[in-house]
Amino acid sequence: CEKTPQNVFYLKEILDKFPKARIINMVRDPRAVMLSQKRKWKRRALGADFMTKKETLRLQINYHPLAVSKLWNAAISAAKPFANEPRFMTVRFEDILQKPDETLKSICEFADFPFEPEMLQVPHAGSSSEADKKSELGIRKTRAKGWLEKGLTKTEIQICQKTCAKLMDEYDYKPIEVKVNPIELAWKYLIFPFKMILA
Repeated sequence: CEKTPQNVFYLKEILDKFPKARIINMVRDPRAVMLSQKRKWKRRALGADFMTKKETLRLQINYHPLAVSKLWNAAISAAKPFANEPRFMTVRFEDILQKPDETLKSICEFADFPFEPEMLQVPHAGSSSEADKKSELGIRKTRAKGWLEKGLTKTEIQICQKTCAKLMDEYDYKPIEVKVNPIELAWKYLIFPFKMILA
């Protein structure tokens, strides 16, 4: 099992080299992805003690809402040509949270792997919003709308929704109405090239 997200850009090569491979393409609300990327630098303090201070700084510098939105679009677009490939399956992260048994059973069937209820007893670790609690197990349904409750500014939400609108609609991610400060919005776009140079 290999879970490098960038593999979505090499699907043809993977399927050509490994004809028996099964690819599960996980799609998540881009606003939730944005919150995760925004807070990723905090993982060191939340339990990822393997993360260096240098990596923490790099993650802080790299974050920009427009960059995250464009990367989400690119990843979703890279997977679309494989929608009818029998060795390829797309799963929404939110479906695992809301319908864990049903969704995991369909994944197991696709991967030709026996389903066991214990598979749903995942440790609460790896979040960029909460400290690791590896002794706590199970699926946390509240993770689906965490971005709506805290962490993202209205400007970040607006940039994400505008940039990802078409593909969000295809995956049934509904936009919310936000009123943004035009000066803050302009500033975010103005600093984007400088953030990319730093990255």
